[in-house]
Amino acid sequence: MCIAAAGLLEAGASSPPTTSLTEEEQVRQLAKAPFANDLGPEAINVSGYPSEMQAKYEVFKQRCSKCHTLARPINAQFASAKVWERYVKRMMLRPGSGISGSDGKAIWEFLSYDGQARKTARRAEFEALRRRLLHEFKARYPQRYQELYAGHEDEVVKVK
Repeated sequence: MCIAAAGLLEAGASSPPTTSLTEEEQVRQLAKAPFANDLGPEAINVSGYPSEMQAKYEVFKQRCSKCHTLARPINAQFASAKVWERYVKRMMLRPGSGISGSDGKAIWEFLSYDGQARKTARRAEFEALRRRLLHEFKARYPQRYQELYAGHEDEVVKVK
């Protein structure tokens, strides 16, 4: 949700603190707030992907790790090109992201391809991972879990 993905700001995320921090510092501080996605894998084995997608994965790794863990978008439930387009555009606007238009396009193309190849094509396996991450997150961060996911567990597990 690169967000919160998965973005940086998932639904229900806490607002950045109102202090004398710059906007860029506030964004980076918010990125440190834990999400269930952060507990999952931080890399993807792209050796079976087309070489073009492998190159775009490198852009994704370089740019999206500046503000948050790679686990956050890698383990996000998002698979559709439309959803990833929204998130990538939002990340491009974040202060200090350094994501140019061409980088944004490469990231979007990679995340869209990966969403179909790894998440939609293996939906049951991926949704089982999401359930496990939510369970672990709830045990580790019960208050944060309540803020973000309580009552929406079925929705945040499904590949979108």
